[in-house]
This record gives sequence, structure tokens and C-alpha cells, in this order.
Amino acid sequence: MPGKMIDIKAADGGSFQGFLATPDSGGGAGVIVLQEIFGINYFMRETCHRLAAQGYVALCPDLFWRQEPAIELSGPHMMHIAELDQFVPPEAQTAIKDGLGGNAKVTIHSYANVDHAFARTGGEHFDAASATQANTRTAEFFAQHLA
Repeated sequence: MPGKMIDIKAADGGSFQGFLATPDSGGGAGVIVLQEIFGINYFMRETCHRLAAQGYVALCPDLFWRQEPAIELSGPHMMHIAELDQFVPPEAQTAIKDGLGGNAKVTIHSYANVDHAFARTGGEHFDAASATQANTRTAEFFAQHLA
């Protein structure tokens, strides 16, 4: 089933857009795909399509329509950290791991010798082995937490 842009109403009356991809079955467990700084671009839409092909309803909301402070984790959360990420220095990575590592709702995976966006197919820093490992871990995480 092809994906499409949808309008999403916020609790306070505002609205924003998101890209929604659904599996051919028309339904399934839902996942939120967090966009990169580049917005809901081709890669984010393709990620949603790939997840829909695996049986998930995938939504990539426009996160930059406004800022919302103090967001709390209410469900399981997985992070993939590129250890050579030029936008997240080692000190920030350590702070993330120290701050969230003890949270039972959070799973953190680090990938040595890869840079930012290592899993973006065709991207400058694409690393096939790490991308495959990250995508496999994500699929297993979804199967465990969204079944």
C-alpha cells in the first residue's frame, strides 16, 4: 500500500503533518520513525515503506513544527549510536549512555568506526554491515515489544 502525507491534530489544537505507510493487510503494530534534521525526506519515507513491508504501520511525524520540552519515555525506546558521529561528540554519547543506560525502557547499541547516518542507504557514511546489524536489531526489538 503506498504511503501518504497526513494531517495530525495536536492536543492543543495545532496541527502538523506526518508520512504514514501501512502494510498491505491494512493494519499492524505501530511504530514512530523519528526523522533526521533533513525532515521527512526520501530516506524517511523509504524507511516507513520498508517497515510497512514487514507488517508495521509506520508514521514519520514532522518533529520540527514546534518544540515540546520535557518529553518522557512512556514505552520501549531503542537508540543506535555511531561512535564516530561528528554531530554527537564522545562526551555527549557518554552522557546519553550514563543518563539512559539504567532505564529498563531503553536499549542502547553503539557502533564502532562508523559516522552519523551510517544506516542511510546511499549516504556518505553508509556502512552496510553496521546498517544490517542495526536494522536486524530494530526488527527484533519491534517483534519483542510490538507483538
